[in-house]
Amino acid sequence: MRKNLFVAALAASIALPAIVVPVEVEAATYSKTFKDVSQNSPYYDSIHTMTEKGIISGYEDGTFKPNETLTRKHAAALLNRAVSVKASKNVGAPKDLPKTNAYYNDLMVLVNAGLLDMDAKGNINPNAPLTRGEMAKILATAFDLKGTKHPLTDVSSKYSSYVAALYENDVTTGYEDKTFKEKGSLTRAHYAVFMYRAMGLQKVGGDTAQKPTTPSKKISMSSTEKEINDYIKSSKLFANGITTSSIHLNEFKGYKQVIVNSEDILGGTDLKVTKLLAGIFLFNQDGWKPVDKLSSAQVSYKSNYSKETQKISFDYTLPQSQEVAKRILATVFSGEIDTFELGRIIDEKVAEGLANTDKQFRNIEHIEMGNFKIRLGVDRDGEANHFWMDIKQ
Repeated sequence: MRKNLFVAALAASIALPAIVVPVEVEAATYSKTFKDVSQNSPYYDSIHTMTEKGIISGYEDGTFKPNETLTRKHAAALLNRAVSVKASKNVGAPKDLPKTNAYYNDLMVLVNAGLLDMDAKGNINPNAPLTRGEMAKILATAFDLKGTKHPLTDVSSKYSSYVAALYENDVTTGYEDKTFKEKGSLTRAHYAVFMYRAMGLQKVGGDTAQKPTTPSKKISMSSTEKEINDYIKSSKLFANGITTSSIHLNEFKGYKQVIVNSEDILGGTDLKVTKLLAGIFLFNQDGWKPVDKLSSAQVSYKSNYSKETQKISFDYTLPQSQEVAKRILATVFSGEIDTFELGRIIDEKVAEGLANTDKQFRNIEHIEMGNFKIRLGVDRDGEANHFWMDIKQ
């Protein structure tokens, strides 16, 4: 039975991790700006400052694609534009990296500097996403950042010193729940911001996904029923009129986690929570019309009363839906399932579905991860394109 894989929706020049609301200052003037990075974006100055320095180039259509996942090859290219990395050894080329690859030199610099490791098969996996742990090692080493302590609870010994270096130099503060999520991936915007801080261009804390859109005070898993209801009523991430009841929050841990982490889950997208039912979230864009009667939402998450079965489904033709679904997965099952690798299976299944043009198509797989049994895959019936996943403990 096949086990674990994850992520990879990649793009061209950069990627990013998480961020905090910057201090409001008068907007700077840049010779080049990206049409998909507005002045209201918390990443605006960091991305465009890096562009001015020739580190970021963006795409030919004038976009930056800030929410795309950063690949290992793009991380290598960005770093090599920013700093001269010294080789400490002479390693043979990875099996999956021919000299004709456009990123051959960038990747080999990091490999020979000991900043990027090959897998057990001798592959460098250039198109795989860079993890936050790998990011910490690369930036701490390349920019000679030192540190010995951090308060984050989920960092392995392999990356602890690097995370401490980022933490003590104000490059990262981790997430509000005191985790770092070292196996998680980065967006292009997040990586740009981490580099921006590591280079000393500006140092600010925080690893939240984007500038908060909520006027209410922050909530957490320990927040009261009233505090969470007030949050839902005031947040632009939730459609008007949505309320919750005590049975939802008391019975479903995963359900509450999705509410508490809604800014991270929906950051950088135009999706919002359009319905809350008994253990069910429905996510849609404004004005979205389902393609069939079965597709009541672009993304849905369901946690049943027994807590033994949870379901995630989405329209796999919509990239934002795929990304939001993976963020929900990482939020609810962090520390219980290798969500990084499970995300890779999701991407693989979606790619198969998109490549198949048959009116009827079904590709379902059963896998096991730890104590969980998972059934997942794509299912097309006419114009309906569904990805669905059942997770049972």
